Amino acid sequence: MKKALVLMMLAGLWVAGPVWAEGSAAEQWQQAYDQVIHLMGPYADSVAAGLARPIKCGTPWMLELALTASPDKMRPAGPYDRRDTMSFTYGTTHFLLHYTNQGADSIYQFNRQDSVTGVPNFIFEAGKAAERCWRRLVDTLGFRAPLSDGYYNGGTGGGGDGRMDIYFINAGSYYGATVPESLQATLPQTATAYMLMENDYYGFPGYEDDRVSALRVSIAHEFFHTIQFNLDLTETEGSGDSRSTAWSEMSATFMEEEFYDEVNDYLDYLHYFFFFPQWSLRAGYYNPATNWQRWQSYHMYGAVVFPLFLKEHFGTAIIKEVWDGCASAPGGNWWLATDVAIRNASAASLNLRVMFFRFALWNLFTGPWARSGEYYPDAAGYPNPTGSFQENASIKRFAREITAYPASVTIPDSLQPDNLGADYILLRNTSAFPAGLEVTFDGDRTKPWAIQIVGLPVTVSDLGQTIFIDSVTYDSTVTTIRIPNAADFDKIVIIPSVISGNALRVDYSLIVAPLGEGLLQPNGGERLYPGATYTILWNFPDSVEDVILELSLDNGGAWSTLATVPNSGLGYAWTVPSTPSDSCLIRVSDAAGGEPSDQSDEVFSIVSVGENRIVDPYPNPAWVQKDPFITFRGELRASEAGSTGDMVVSIMTLAGEKIVSLREAASGGAAEVLWNLTNESGEIVAAGPYLAVIEFAGMTEVKKIVVLR
Repeated sequence: MKKALVLMMLAGLWVAGPVWAEGSAAEQWQQAYDQVIHLMGPYADSVAAGLARPIKCGTPWMLELALTASPDKMRPAGPYDRRDTMSFTYGTTHFLLHYTNQGADSIYQFNRQDSVTGVPNFIFEAGKAAERCWRRLVDTLGFRAPLSDGYYNGGTGGGGDGRMDIYFINAGSYYGATVPESLQATLPQTATAYMLMENDYYGFPGYEDDRVSALRVSIAHEFFHTIQFNLDLTETEGSGDSRSTAWSEMSATFMEEEFYDEVNDYLDYLHYFFFFPQWSLRAGYYNPATNWQRWQSYHMYGAVVFPLFLKEHFGTAIIKEVWDGCASAPGGNWWLATDVAIRNASAASLNLRVMFFRFALWNLFTGPWARSGEYYPDAAGYPNPTGSFQENASIKRFAREITAYPASVTIPDSLQPDNLGADYILLRNTSAFPAGLEVTFDGDRTKPWAIQIVGLPVTVSDLGQTIFIDSVTYDSTVTTIRIPNAADFDKIVIIPSVISGNALRVDYSLIVAPLGEGLLQPNGGERLYPGATYTILWNFPDSVEDVILELSLDNGGAWSTLATVPNSGLGYAWTVPSTPSDSCLIRVSDAAGGEPSDQSDEVFSIVSVGENRIVDPYPNPAWVQKDPFITFRGELRASEAGSTGDMVVSIMTLAGEKIVSLREAASGGAAEVLWNLTNESGEIVAAGPYLAVIEFAGMTEVKKIVVLR
C-alpha cells in the first residue's frame, strides 16, 4: 500500500502525459487488426523485405487488440492465429512448444534433431532458452510468474495444459509477439498470454548462419512480456496506433542483453535512439506508415540504454522494482514507478530527474568518444556522436554545430526536446578564445530544465581528461554560464534536458559569445561562509600584468584591499573573513593605473554562523567523472571563531566497515575535510551508498553519502 500511496503523491508532480491520437475502440481494434494481418498474414515475407530491419516485436499490436476488443473479439480468427495448424508439440517443465513441418510455418531445419529428445534442434534450443529465462527471472530475481491458462477449457488451457504456450509461425517482419488471451476479472490489469515466435528467422540481417541466436534473444524478449502481463497489462499511454508501450519494450529488450549479452541484437536499433535524443523516453509509435513513424517505432527498442543505465547504477533488481511499482496502479505510470525505485535504491538521495540528467551525459560518450571503464560497458560499439543516421545522412546527433562566434541559435520544432528528452549542441573552435566563452540560455520558463556543459580536451583521443565544466537547473530566468577556460578545449558540448513529465517539443534558444572583460565571480547573490576558500575570477587583457582585488562590506561605501596578484587567468583563492554582511562587493582593477576596473554586478553575502554546526556534505551524490571531492564542513559560532580543534571524518560501508579516516584542523571559525572518493590504498571506491561519521566541536553526526559513476 505504501508504494501506491507514493505513486499517487508523485502524480501531483508528473501530471498528464502527452496527448495521443484518439478514436473509438472499434476503430482502434480494426486498425490494429489490419496492421497485424498486413505484417503477419500471407504476404508477411514480402512486407518484411521492404523494411530496413525487422520490427523487433509485435506485442504492441496484440496488446492494442486486447485492450480495445469486445468480448467476441478476444480471440480473433485470422492469418496470424494459426495455433490449430501446429502438428507437433514439445514440453519442458514450464513451456509447451507447438510447431509444424508443413507450409510457410515449417520450422528451421526440421530434420536436424536432438539426439536425446528426438525433437528438432531449433525447438530444443528454444525450450532451453525459455527455461533459462524462467529460472533467472522467476526463481532468482523473484518476478511474478506468468499466469497459467490451465484454469479454463476444462483444465486444458489454450494449448493443451497449463504450461506457457509458444507457437512457431512465419511471423514475417517480427522476431516474435506475445498475445494477451484471457483478461482476469479479479485482476483487470493482468491476463494469460501465449508467445508467437518466428519459425526460421530467414532474411534477418546478421543471422544467416546463426538462426538460434536470433531465437534466443526473441525468447528472452517475449517471455518477459508474459511476466509483464501478470503485473500490468495496462502499462501503456494513449490509444490506437499511437499507444505507447515504451517501457514494456525497452525493458523486454533489456532482458535480451541480460541473458545473451554476446548476441548484441539491440545494437542494430541504437541509431533510432541516439540520433533522435530529443524524443521522450515515453514515446512509442508503432504504425510504421512513414519513415518518421517507423523510426519512432524503433526508438523504444534503442531506448534499451535507459534500463541498461539503471542497471549500471543500481543492479538488475531495480527493473523488478519498477515493474512492481507499475503493478501497484493501473495505466501508464512507469516513470513514476521508476522515480520511486530510484529513491528507494539510493536511500532517497536520488530521483528520476537527477538520474535522467546523468543519463543524458552518459549518452554523449559513445563510439570513438567512449571511455574505457566508464559509462556503458559496450559504449564503443554504440553510434559515433559525430556520425550520421544510417537511414538519412542529413540527420545528426547534434541539434546544432557552432563554429563561429558570436552565435545566436534557435532550434526548429522537430529538434526541440520532449519531456525526458535532451538536445546536444556542439561548439567547435573553442580553443581560439583565450578569454573564454559565455553561454546564455533562454527556454520555455514553465518547464524545468537541466543544462550541462562538457569540455573535450585538445587531444581528443585522451578522453580520460574530459572535464565536466558546469551544470545548472534552469528555472524562471535567463541563465548565463561563463566558460573562462574555453581555450583549454577542442570541443565543448552543451546538453539541455527537459525534466518535466508531460511536455512535448519544448522551445529554447542559445547565444554563445566570446566572454567580455571584467569580474566573473562573485557577481551577486552568492552566500559565502566565514573561513571558506572562494576563488575570485576575472578576465582582463594580457597587457594587464597585475590586478588589485578589493572588498566592500557596505555596497561600495568603503573598500579594503585584499591582495595585489598577477593577472594569470587562474583567479585568486580568497579566505572568506568572519565579518557577516549582506551587502558585499568585490572590485578588480589594473594595479598600474586603475583601468580596466570592474566590480560585482549585485551584492553577495557573508553569512553569520549563529551556532556550531556540521554542514551537509556536498556534492551528494558525487559523480566520479566530475566531482574530485566530497566536502565535509563544520562551522563555529562567531564567539568561538578563534578556537582550534579537529574535524574527523570516517567513511564507512553501510555494514560499518571503515573505508578511510580523515582529519583537518579548524581555522578561521571553520574546518573542512575533503574526501577524494578513494580508500586507504588510494583506489576509487565502488559506486554506492556510504556512511560518513563526522566529529566536530563536541558533536558527532552520521551522514549518508552516495558515490556514482
